[in-house]
Amino acid sequence: MPCADYWDIDEILAEEQDVVIKTFHDVAGGGFLYPCTGAAKPRDLKEGAKVVVPYWLAQKLVRRNAVELDLPVIFDEATQETLQTDPAVCRLGEKSRYYFEVGLKLAYLTKNFKLQEILVNAYIQRYHDLMTLSSGMGEANRSSIRKAVPSPSNAKSQEPRV
Repeated sequence: MPCADYWDIDEILAEEQDVVIKTFHDVAGGGFLYPCTGAAKPRDLKEGAKVVVPYWLAQKLVRRNAVELDLPVIFDEATQETLQTDPAVCRLGEKSRYYFEVGLKLAYLTKNFKLQEILVNAYIQRYHDLMTLSSGMGEANRSSIRKAVPSPSNAKSQEPRV
């Protein structure tokens, strides 16, 4: 996995993605992770409890083999299939602004090599399509500008003679 820049604001914001974890054993003092229901929260997080935490916290707990990480719904099988068939039509911005960054981090952490491959290939394909479209748009704009603005040699010949 590529080395993350500690001061990169995009890296920091990408790690705020919420993920679901399931604990392998009781966590003393972890009751504050339970969602707020209005009732008194238990002090400890019980074994097998599922809670939503930011990625940065889940990463630390997974590396210590304290929890199991569930892939977020935005990386489900249907989205993966769409990314494989036609990555340009996926509206990933609606799912997460940092879809590829978070997805690669999650795939690396969970050792999901299939997801890694799908995300890398989809990113490359989307980038290629974007560059192809933008280069075509640039040519059209340049040719229309050339037609609208007369060249200096033509401008002199078109001046009225007095």
